[in-house]
Amino acid sequence: MPQMSPMYWTMTYTTMLMLLILMSASTYFFLSPKKSKNSIKMDNPQVNWTW
Repeated sequence: MPQMSPMYWTMTYTTMLMLLILMSASTYFFLSPKKSKNSIKMDNPQVNWTW
């Protein structure tokens, strides 16, 4: 198996991580509409990061 460049793995892992975070956030907002309204308004910073 050929050796991949470190840059390739960094890009791959970063993309995977971003996708995972995006899906988690989307699921959280989809499942709790009341909380998502607060998060979008940003009037309560605590609510944004409870998930």
